[in-house]
Amino acid sequence: MEFAVVLTFLLLFRAAVACNPGEFSCTDGSDCVTTSWLCDGWQDCDDSSDEVQANCDAHPYNCDANQFECPNSGRCIPDVWRCDGDDDCSDNSDEQDCSGTVAPGGTGSNCNHVQEGSDSGTISLTNYQNNMDCLWTISVSAGNAVMLQFTSFSLEEDSLCEYDYVAVYDGPTVSSPLLGKFCGSTPPGPVQSSGNQIVVRFYSDYSGEYDGFEATYTAVTPSA
Repeated sequence: MEFAVVLTFLLLFRAAVACNPGEFSCTDGSDCVTTSWLCDGWQDCDDSSDEVQANCDAHPYNCDANQFECPNSGRCIPDVWRCDGDDDCSDNSDEQDCSGTVAPGGTGSNCNHVQEGSDSGTISLTNYQNNMDCLWTISVSAGNAVMLQFTSFSLEEDSLCEYDYVAVYDGPTVSSPLLGKFCGSTPPGPVQSSGNQIVVRFYSDYSGEYDGFEATYTAVTPSA
């Protein structure tokens, strides 16, 4: 009988964890999470209290080195979400001041390419490594559009394509409209631009290495 009482007490009682400065204590007292994880779209506390807006507003943000701080809300988002065509800060601030090139990192330091002067060609990145950030700027003759077709495709898969991905932009910079963002093992369908230039961006995070991708591009008549 005493054992049952003690067991019930242990199951019902969870001692609150003492959190350090810069950490948020989950409402149920079960864990501490860094304040940069508050309202980032991921449930880090068992009770989801790290995603409750009132809790986020009550705690100062402390963004990590690989995160971008939304200037108006102070919310922390992954750096890779900047200039990806999605409004992640809810005020479009993460889509402002985007340069025409992306500073490559890690093993991607020599993987930016400019392909112009030809109305057809191939781009590829096979057996890619971690921490790559690469750009292909493709231009075909004036008056045409670019048709991009993937012939092979093998990237890390996740539902939002945030870890490893290929993004295609309808214009000469990563500030141009996003035509598509792709990941996983199924080759995307054909992607066509509205004008004669596109930018293809490949990004890989810190883990997981896959076969990569290959794609061909050709000049086509723009859609009406």
